[in-house]
Amino acid sequence: VRDGTWLVLTADTGVYNQSGKTLSLEGKVNLFHDSGYEFNTTAADIDLNGGIAKGTAPVSGQGPFGHLEAEGFKIENKGSSIYFIGRSKLILHEYAVKNGK
Repeated sequence: VRDGTWLVLTADTGVYNQSGKTLSLEGKVNLFHDSGYEFNTTAADIDLNGGIAKGTAPVSGQGPFGHLEAEGFKIENKGSSIYFIGRSKLILHEYAVKNGK
C-alpha cells in the first residue's frame, strides 16, 4: 500500500502463477490491516494486476466496527472496496455506531 498503511496476508498454502500474476491461497487464510481489521477464511484468489481478491468460502472478521460473518467476499480497487457475499451478519459495536466508525 502506497499511503503508508500496512497489510499482512498469511495462509497455510499458496500457489503463485507468475505469468498470470495470480495467487491462490488455501488453509487458514488471514488478512490483517493496520487500522485494526482482521478477516479469516479458508480460501482466497488474488489477481495482483487487477487489485482484486475474492473467495466463496465462509469469512469472518472483526475490527473497530464490530464483528462480521459472510458466505464469501470480494475486494476491489486494491482494497478500497470490500463486498461481503451471500448470507451475512454484522454486529456493530455501540461506540462505532455513535462515532461513525
